[in-house]
Amino acid sequence: MKYFAVILKNSKEELVSEYLDAHIAYLERLRIDGIVTGNGRLLDGEGGLIIYRGQSLEEVQKLVEEDPFIVHKIRTYEIYEWAVKWAPHTGLDGINEIEPVDLKSRLAKGDKLVIIDVREEEEVKQGIIPGAKHIPLGDLADRYGEIEQTDEIFFICRGGRRSLKACEFLKEKGYKNLINISGGMTKWNKL
Repeated sequence: MKYFAVILKNSKEELVSEYLDAHIAYLERLRIDGIVTGNGRLLDGEGGLIIYRGQSLEEVQKLVEEDPFIVHKIRTYEIYEWAVKWAPHTGLDGINEIEPVDLKSRLAKGDKLVIIDVREEEEVKQGIIPGAKHIPLGDLADRYGEIEQTDEIFFICRGGRRSLKACEFLKEKGYKNLINISGGMTKWNKL
């Protein structure tokens, strides 16, 4: 498996919110499949950097060409092979991420981790990570004081999007070391 850095650059002035939502949903689906390891904004503010995993440049280029940003010519892109054996797991707005397999390994070793499940009650009834605290995303604004600021705070939902929103919300409240569980319970349940 190889890593590829894909740099998305502005192509059009106007960014329609529907395109942004479709782009984020597309990356979320790839993240669940283990194809995208992270993404973030470039320092100059002129676009974004996405890290893809794949067997070849052609394989990754085909995936990039299916990104709604590229389909609708909202962004142009450059792609480079990244000659490393790992890639940083950084989500949108610089929120760190962890793969469920790595989290499960830490729990198996006996690490005492703070895990917050932000799914709805009906979803949690289908299963929850042992020891996780349930605070639905809709209740977070009223209940975030229940979350102790520790060295690491992990967040999970079904696919990774709501938990990322939880991280972004708490980051604004001054919390640090927030970690989104990539792919959420969908990916966790495949282990």
